[in-house]
Amino acid sequence: MMTRIFQKHHRAYRLDYLLGRHLAKGKPDAREPKVLAGDPDVFETIETRCNRYTQAHFACVLSFEEELSDAKSQALAEEFLDVLLPGRHGGQFLALVVRHRERARQGRHRTGIHFLVSHQDLWRDRKVDVYWAARDRRRLECWQEHVNLREGSASPKEPSRARSLHVRTWPESPAATEFAEDFGKILSRYPLGAAAEDSEEIACALTLKGALGVRIDRTRAGHFRARFTAQTPDGREVGVSATAAPEKKADPLRKSSLRRVLGVRGFERTNAVFTTVSDLLEREITHAAKRHESRHGACPENLAATLARVREAKIHVPARPMLVVSDETGMGIPMMMPPEIFDGPGPTDHPGNHKTM
Repeated sequence: MMTRIFQKHHRAYRLDYLLGRHLAKGKPDAREPKVLAGDPDVFETIETRCNRYTQAHFACVLSFEEELSDAKSQALAEEFLDVLLPGRHGGQFLALVVRHRERARQGRHRTGIHFLVSHQDLWRDRKVDVYWAARDRRRLECWQEHVNLREGSASPKEPSRARSLHVRTWPESPAATEFAEDFGKILSRYPLGAAAEDSEEIACALTLKGALGVRIDRTRAGHFRARFTAQTPDGREVGVSATAAPEKKADPLRKSSLRRVLGVRGFERTNAVFTTVSDLLEREITHAAKRHESRHGACPENLAATLARVREAKIHVPARPMLVVSDETGMGIPMMMPPEIFDGPGPTDHPGNHKTM
């Protein structure tokens, strides 16, 4: 799971996009949007008639590589709002939660949980700063990795998932993304950005595979970039951009707010890392609740439940087969081998987070 914040100019900031109203009349939305919390009509009415601020609301999404049930999505949505606004009272802040079931690669589906949170305190009629990156980024990123370790979800910080070549398409769609990966495989064969004379060879290789109008340049950060258009198998024309960032492969936590906390080893699925992330998350929520209480008040019961949820969480242990049948006698007689046992916690591990099989 990863968290993404949207600015005002992004389409995911708009209510119509979340609900699928931007499509032509009668055209079904393949994402199957479903409202998990809030009332879209009430949210839209208050935003248009009562909002006095330039940026009406905060918008973000929790993107899961896995497909989640409605009950699980709703539980995670409530937990996210409790971390975003620690100690919140019910009905104090207007929020809308919409679940999307999006197509992924190889015929699978993934889940996106979209949030719109109004910048207005309905009880005190004053502005609430839902998210300020310099202050709140580490808390949300810490909660993100806490959930990934607790639920066993895929994390973008895992070294095995770091990519030195980023390929994106527009308009975005799972089919177009999968199609663009073929061009990514071509580009990965070349030492991108190693020498200027490689540009002609790369452009020729892309053109032979169907790329049109290939342009090769560098970004403001100095990264090698190839941009072109191509036609998908279903006849649609899409734009493709491939940017090389080799430093991301060597240092997946280069821009992470948890880099100093996790250390040089980075993100690992161990009890020690889970304990570190849980302790940091508890401190971040406590500090945020104190700031929040001075302007908007706080609900002690809700805050206590949020902190208890963090303390009582356990790291996800993948299921393993308990018994292995093998022919060790050489006479065709199967023997039952004992189950594998996980190693005990290290000296830095928290004993309460160790699970005995």
